[in-house]
Amino acid sequence: VFQPKTGSTLVTVSAVSARALCTCLSAVNRLVRPSSLSFARRRHRPSTLTHQRFKPVFAVAVLLLVGVEINPGPAMSQIVVGTLNARTAVGHTAELHDLIQSESLDILAVCETRVRPDAPPAISHDLAPSGYTAINVPRPDGRSGGGLAVIHRDHYNVAPFRLTVTPTTFEVMAVKFATKGERYVLVNVYHPPSQGTIVKFLGELCDLFDALCHVDGHVMIAGDFNSP
Repeated sequence: VFQPKTGSTLVTVSAVSARALCTCLSAVNRLVRPSSLSFARRRHRPSTLTHQRFKPVFAVAVLLLVGVEINPGPAMSQIVVGTLNARTAVGHTAELHDLIQSESLDILAVCETRVRPDAPPAISHDLAPSGYTAINVPRPDGRSGGGLAVIHRDHYNVAPFRLTVTPTTFEVMAVKFATKGERYVLVNVYHPPSQGTIVKFLGELCDLFDALCHVDGHVMIAGDFNSP
């Protein structure tokens, strides 16, 4: 959480291949409940999440939150990626810039920017310090709070990545980029603590993971899941 008066907590992000993501999710499900849902590169899957599937999927969410990596993927020693819940970046751009520069971040995924959809372009531009660009995705319905952004160094060719899911219990954006012949997709998630039931949230999170199994490249998942 970004707290300008008391400091900030920054989480670094590692990449895994889409195939490794599927393998990790299936392995966790087998360990927790052998008859539970398996994850694979497939065209269709059930869209509902029953109480019998709740426990294994929740375990997956916990693994992601605590940073357990079954397969950390290729070394990204030349790229420093972080994730941060800003709890409003508007009015705190100086602290945000200082954090990016002091940590020598190449890419930062930000949650709760609280930039409104009707805000002038200058507000989005101000999120990024000199030499960086911000890709801003405000909360589309105009409600206060929320909002996502990815801030990256200008020399990385970062572009929006279209996801095939449209969740209702959390906000999500994705970007793609390549470096040294490797392709990456960075997914930024913000789940408001009071948005939907936990079962519905985990069901939609499961759908997102399933869609990411089809990504050609390495996957990074960042953000604030607000999971109990």
